[in-house]
Formats: sequence, structure tokens, C-alpha cells
Amino acid sequence: MLLIVFIVALLPIMIDGVGQGVGLWESSNPVRFITGLLAGGLSSAVVMKSIDLYQAHMAKSADL
Repeated sequence: MLLIVFIVALLPIMIDGVGQGVGLWESSNPVRFITGLLAGGLSSAVVMKSIDLYQAHMAKSADL
């Protein structure tokens, strides 16, 4: 589930990068800002949740 959220978080920035790379459009600073904000915000949430799940798993393993 976290991997899917991570991929979805990076999808807008990947689409913008590929579109600009192949010459379909010229990316502007506001578009870069918004896609970067989305990717960074959602990616950091996924990383924090992953750390939380890892700590919960390690605590459960220590109790056994």
C-alpha cells in the first residue's frame, strides 16, 4: 500500500518531467513548485509511516 502511495506521489512530477523532456510542453516554475510540493509532501508522509511501521514491528519482535 505504501509503495502505491509513493508512486502516486511521484506521478505528477514524472509526467511533467517526461512531457518536458520529449518536448510536449515547457514546464514553468509554478508547475515545478506544485509538483515538487506534492511529491515531497506525500513522499515524506510515506517515509514517516514506514518508519512508524518498522518501529512497531521491532517493538513487537522485542516483546516475543
